[in-house]
Amino acid sequence: MIYTKFNLIFTFLFCLLLTNYTLAQVTIEDEELESDDNFSSSMSFTYNAPSANKRLIILGISAEFSGANAVSSITYGGNSLTEINDISVGSPQNQYAALFYINDDGISSRSNNTINIIFNDASNNIRECFASLVLLSNADQNTPVSESRTSSANSDTELTVNTDIEAFVNDMVVSVIADDDNGDDLDALDGFTELHNENGSRSTHAFSYLEITTDGDYTPGFEIDGGGPGGGGSSNSRMALAAVRINSSTTNPGGIGDALELWVKADSDVLNGGANANDGDDVDEWSDQSGSRSNELMPRTLDAPTFRNNTTDNVNFNPTIEFDGTNTALSLGNDYIYSSSDGLTIFSVVVPDNNAASKDRQFIVDFGFHAEEGYGFTYSSNNMFSYTSINHGGGAIDNTHSNGTNPVILTFDADFSSTTGLYINNSLLTSTSSTPSALTATEIRESTNPAAERGPFTLGSQAKSGNIDWDDYRRFDGKISEVLVYSKDMSSVEIQQIESYLAIKYGITIGSISNTFDYVDSDGSVIWNGNSTYQNDIAGIGRDDDSGLNQKQSRSNNSDAILSIGLNNIEDTNSENTSTFTTDKSFLIWGNNGQIGESDGYDDVGTTEEGEEIEIRMKRIWYVENTNNIGSVKLQFDMSGVPDIDGLAGGNDLQYVRLLIDEDGTFASGASSILYTTYDNSTDIIEFDHEFTSSDGFYFTLGSVNAAVTSLPVDLLYFNTKLTDNKPYLSWATSSESNNDYFEVLRSFDGTNWESITTINGKGNSDEMVSYYYHDTELNTSNTTIYYMLKQVDYDGNFEYSDINSVQLPSNKAIIYIYPNPVEDILNVNFLSNQTKSHNIIFVDITGNVIESISTSENQNEIDIRHLTSGLYIIRVSETATHEILINEKIVITK
Repeated sequence: MIYTKFNLIFTFLFCLLLTNYTLAQVTIEDEELESDDNFSSSMSFTYNAPSANKRLIILGISAEFSGANAVSSITYGGNSLTEINDISVGSPQNQYAALFYINDDGISSRSNNTINIIFNDASNNIRECFASLVLLSNADQNTPVSESRTSSANSDTELTVNTDIEAFVNDMVVSVIADDDNGDDLDALDGFTELHNENGSRSTHAFSYLEITTDGDYTPGFEIDGGGPGGGGSSNSRMALAAVRINSSTTNPGGIGDALELWVKADSDVLNGGANANDGDDVDEWSDQSGSRSNELMPRTLDAPTFRNNTTDNVNFNPTIEFDGTNTALSLGNDYIYSSSDGLTIFSVVVPDNNAASKDRQFIVDFGFHAEEGYGFTYSSNNMFSYTSINHGGGAIDNTHSNGTNPVILTFDADFSSTTGLYINNSLLTSTSSTPSALTATEIRESTNPAAERGPFTLGSQAKSGNIDWDDYRRFDGKISEVLVYSKDMSSVEIQQIESYLAIKYGITIGSISNTFDYVDSDGSVIWNGNSTYQNDIAGIGRDDDSGLNQKQSRSNNSDAILSIGLNNIEDTNSENTSTFTTDKSFLIWGNNGQIGESDGYDDVGTTEEGEEIEIRMKRIWYVENTNNIGSVKLQFDMSGVPDIDGLAGGNDLQYVRLLIDEDGTFASGASSILYTTYDNSTDIIEFDHEFTSSDGFYFTLGSVNAAVTSLPVDLLYFNTKLTDNKPYLSWATSSESNNDYFEVLRSFDGTNWESITTINGKGNSDEMVSYYYHDTELNTSNTTIYYMLKQVDYDGNFEYSDINSVQLPSNKAIIYIYPNPVEDILNVNFLSNQTKSHNIIFVDITGNVIESISTSENQNEIDIRHLTSGLYIIRVSETATHEILINEKIVITK
């Protein structure tokens, strides 16, 4: 007779040590194989388990048995299970215990889920027998997941039934525990628990573990009351077999898990209808990876954003989520996030659409009541804004930027004791010295759904519904790839680790020539030494298990980047690259010197180690740092924007191009030339395979063995536009000049019709870098996009045009804060503006009569309203010069 005594099913979510992140399921089942004296010599263990491509089965057998070996054989699908035979157990009360395992990958007849057990001399010696099974499904590694795990601080954490965990699976720990009426123990070696490799041999790895006993919530166990079968005997035994655990740390961004309240990333657990979303699907759920949330991000009362996973929308080959700027957002409902400690830090990777200045308040994250009790920050293609609770010592900060629609890492860092700062790619944009206090649940006025003056933790929209239609709707129009929320003020070391992880994953360059940035792994070890020479287009590939990073191909998101590097291959998406890193914390990171070449090329070329004569090479040099030697990579160059000797972009004949590798960056001697793997002159793509080692060098560039058809020149190093004193500021530089007469600066309001606004003389002939500047201070407009282009004219009249750059002019309108509301005596009316203007503040009662009018040019105004009677009023604020009404807001005066 066979029946199920206990059936505990746990589902855990974890990350595999190797290449894929898959959903693994652990099933634990116990069965009493026989409970009377009529014990047969052949028994079957039948269990229920989900279908899976790969499964690992561990079976424990315990019995009352007087002989040496109770089991003759155990088979599954016609295959024998292997005994883990280095476990030594005692025999109190004639007890027998053994563990067996099998990896059923490739077993064709496994669908019946039945294990057959043959016993030795069962009728004479076996009186009672139990089996305990642990099954790991959908795993790429032959190791089970467990009921306990070791944290990154090597402290043990006990998990309860139905708890989801995320971890990397390394080794298997087998536990054999039993006792009887006399207190005798059935002992395994090393204190009940051993660490094993997948082949059953004992591992030499060091480990710590939480001892699992039969008293745990989740341990498979047995308790036999009343002695042996048929009431005979005196044994009262309990056994737990095949208990397993995870021997590694959990996964956190940059290895930083302390105070992590939310972690969502578009390459993990984005769901549509309960299944993983496909490109173009609605996002019904974006699941938290931190383990801290009780709810998941969902559309709830708003429309669902869209999951994107294609070559056009992806950010550095990784998927993203697109918000429409009108009615899409995600929120946590009644699952609230706020800090009660020393601060709050939020990181996000976003790509804004190119919106007009009228839509500069696009919320990335918001929670509570903007801006009295709550926090939040916005980002658009030209502006970033944030606030902390004004009623509790906080304030708002606001500034323009010139990053346009490029992917960026945004950091909102609120230190409750000193400052709140806004950072873009680790560079401080603006800050305020306000000191907001840590809010309580009551102070933040929690709300499950958006209400007029409060709202839940919301992604992609202002949380509250009041005035949501301001600024052309305060919802984000663009893509969000990853969001991290920490309920503390992060240290500079922690920020460095997190932003390094995000920068590598999304191909975002951190640092500048004047302020370089060291990229580090999750241990804090430097994997890219920031330097001013190779500070351009920094990107990288690598594996960092503690960060969950497995970036197999990358390309800088900068517009002038022409290089992609992949581990063995380059596919349409990172997930489609099936190559694997052999070592944890292995990285390849590269940057370049920001140059390309010149019309006649560089002369520090010569004969390579392979005997090829290089006639010309690019001025652009790349430098690469290789940590833990990741092996061979594929380098793919997009040459469509690289001019030939006649200045025609994409005109180079790629069959003559070589990859040059050098130890010191001087290619006149000692360089190696690498022949292309493939090239295509119709697409202007050329690829090389190479393994970077110290013997060959870590500097590389492109050269040509035929300069007549492959010159690789580019004259202009850069052309940038930004706002300075709210006016467009243009800067550009040349690496060298020949016959350069002057530059014309062209301006356009629509990107189509152009006017020449000034000319700037060139240097004629120069072998050094020359910098140029122009500040368009005569421009008298605001709240619009202005386009600029350079026309370079030679002495002989020949000319070339640069790329088009744009800059977004800010609005001249002030942002107005009116508080408190209700108000008893003093009403604050504050203006946030980059200009000094006169405003009218008008009090209107409910009948429409103007009660009082005040004119002010101050940004901070305290208005004594004690002479007004209690009741409802309208505060109307307008610009004195234009009479344009900026705000109509209801206030309640109480006495």
